[in-house]
Amino acid sequence: MPPRLLILFACVFALAARPLHAEDTNLVLRLFPVSIGHIHGDRPPTNFFTEPYLTGASKEVSQGMQEFYRKCGVGFPSGAYIAYDPRASLLHHYNTEENQKRFGQIVRQIEPIVCQVQFDATFVDFPRKQVEALARSNDRAAPDTAALLELWKSGQGTLLHALKLTTRSGVNAQVQSVSEVIYPTEFRTPDATNATDSAVSRLPVPDVFDTREVGAILNVTPTVGPDNRTIDVVMAPEITAPPEWQTLAVAGTDADGRKLRLEVPQPVFHSRNITTSIVLQDGETAVLGGLNGPQGDVVTYLFLTAMLTDSKGRRLAEYAGDPSP
Repeated sequence: MPPRLLILFACVFALAARPLHAEDTNLVLRLFPVSIGHIHGDRPPTNFFTEPYLTGASKEVSQGMQEFYRKCGVGFPSGAYIAYDPRASLLHHYNTEENQKRFGQIVRQIEPIVCQVQFDATFVDFPRKQVEALARSNDRAAPDTAALLELWKSGQGTLLHALKLTTRSGVNAQVQSVSEVIYPTEFRTPDATNATDSAVSRLPVPDVFDTREVGAILNVTPTVGPDNRTIDVVMAPEITAPPEWQTLAVAGTDADGRKLRLEVPQPVFHSRNITTSIVLQDGETAVLGGLNGPQGDVVTYLFLTAMLTDSKGRRLAEYAGDPSP
């Protein structure tokens, strides 16, 4: 997308989000790493910076930049200024906190920022009767997202797992909180190799074992859209309850041919999993699931929130540059 179209989009967004109240007069200095040519391609990126006092040609350029960003919704109260340091490719912006955020949202639409995606995944059990009541209240087969979120915020439901994961766009990542259950799946009958062995019981013995992870697993692959606001999420969350154990009877014979019986405990696992691909806005929460619990008396939902952050873990939706060292 051409830089000027990006600027226009950012300006419209900033104006739409601008609150109608008096400006805070507390000014702070923030630094924005930016290539000035991306924003002002028709202006030479030199002689911009004589901070904090701008004079001559650099002052005229600074005033022109202020006017440009003022039209985009950034206010410049008395004492505020913007200046560019070509040696470090930094915009120095001295303004209120509110205007720093407006300015940051415009800059991030034009200048690429190192971006990560943070996921907060919460698995919650709700009593089946509560879910049925919500579903009946809106004449749908299942309760809507807002109703489930409100139910959770009001203190209802039981937390099963709360997982947090951060990864880069396009990179698969997984977080898990599990324990391992090891159990036999195949048995063999020992062969008698001598007279002593022939007198010993020939019951089958475990020969092949399997391992199953019990707990919660979140596997995601996010892709940030070209607008730097939407996130395509390919995901496969899963929770597995502790197993119920059933007895498996294994038969054999002793050295005299008498029948023997060996009882071997075998696990029965109850797994709840989802495999899907969805698109979320930065900061949006999706509710997925509606999965029966092991006993059938609860319904499990996943609350998944995706947020864009910078390399320091700060939300890009609140991006307001870096403090001056």
